[in-house]
Amino acid sequence: MTALELTTENKSNLISLWVKTGKKIGAYKQGKSFDYCIVEDASWPNKLWFHTEPGEAALQEALVEIKKSPRVVTVPYFDEESTALKEAFDRNGLKVRSQQVGMYLSLQDGFDPVNDVRLELAEGEKYAEVWADLFEEAFKYRIEPRCIQNDEQTQFYLISYEGRHVGTINLHADNEHTVGVHSMGIIPAARQKGLGTKVMISILNQAISENYHYVTLQASDMGLGLYEKLGFKRQFLMKNYQLLNQKT
Repeated sequence: MTALELTTENKSNLISLWVKTGKKIGAYKQGKSFDYCIVEDASWPNKLWFHTEPGEAALQEALVEIKKSPRVVTVPYFDEESTALKEAFDRNGLKVRSQQVGMYLSLQDGFDPVNDVRLELAEGEKYAEVWADLFEEAFKYRIEPRCIQNDEQTQFYLISYEGRHVGTINLHADNEHTVGVHSMGIIPAARQKGLGTKVMISILNQAISENYHYVTLQASDMGLGLYEKLGFKRQFLMKNYQLLNQKT
């Protein structure tokens, strides 16, 4: 697979997760120039993404939807913005709130197995609530339990260490050869123990056993070093824009 194809795979995997979740909870809307998932009583997905670089008309149409929302709406932008688009975003109050690096790993040989970290599927309302609470503790925002729905394509796992739940991870596959890793977080009390690396090794070994060829993810600055040590390669920068002064 070419570098361009792998980049497209990564972006498509992430977007398909938003779309799938949005459809399940009745929050996905498809437009001519952009799509969006906006949930009035939740912090996630709450994304609006453009199909291509927007002109002024498309941007103003998007801003109407964003301003309707009682929650902050994030506008992820995957490509290098033109000077004109940067100026338009700035003029309309859209500022970069955070950024992530798209990364991929070509799966080959497995890793030595990890025995002291377990992944448990978050099944049922009780464990969906546990997953949501752990995610909020790790990331400081919440994914509502009704979004935690497992099926053949998408699985939400609780990370267990020394007999207690310490974090979350979500796997999503929108085709047979690539699986995306999302929402990998460890609660503050369990950090600095190398658990992130151990969890990723478990996930990579699982992906190999399930015959996936590639793993994709979007890394924060905090996670970049971990993923690069495991062999992940950088692909693109995703900037997350938000409207200034929009209430959470």
